[in-house]
Amino acid sequence: MRRYLFAVLVILVTLSSRAHDLYDGGKWRNHERHQEGKVYDANGKFIGLLAANNGDPGVLLTINGTVTFAAITHWTNGDISSNTPYMPSKFEWSVTNAVGFESADCNGKPVIYPSIVGPRPSVVVREGGEAILYIAGDTNTVPIALHSQLLFTQCSKASATSPWLRAEASYSLTRHHPEPLTLGY
Repeated sequence: MRRYLFAVLVILVTLSSRAHDLYDGGKWRNHERHQEGKVYDANGKFIGLLAANNGDPGVLLTINGTVTFAAITHWTNGDISSNTPYMPSKFEWSVTNAVGFESADCNGKPVIYPSIVGPRPSVVVREGGEAILYIAGDTNTVPIALHSQLLFTQCSKASATSPWLRAEASYSLTRHHPEPLTLGY
């Protein structure tokens, strides 16, 4: 008897939910779908939907069939000093705070810390005015000895061996999607 009453209750709740959808013509659902934030490059080209990863705003990108995340931050035109004018309506590709390298001078492909969350771990490094996204390979972590670390724009010596992911692909974010970036609906 309880199963029968439960089944009737489920049917009634489902029907009442569908009745509401029919009553408003699905307008509320459509309103929600059309209000998703979108990220555009300097040419007005749509990059992707605004997303969040580990608390950082950004966009999911598919690069050579691999889905990864690239963070964005307010536009500073590459200058991260405290004297930089703040641009509340413009954005740029956000560099990864600290990036490790096997080389002694922060050159070459960086290694990627495996605890970075997201579809495929990646890091962003600025080389001059170019923001380059380095994407981890589809492999297991391996012990790698770090010899240098890039903290924003400052390279320093490092000495640590830990399990890391190697960057197997790179993608110029600024070449494909020039800055400043903007948000819209």
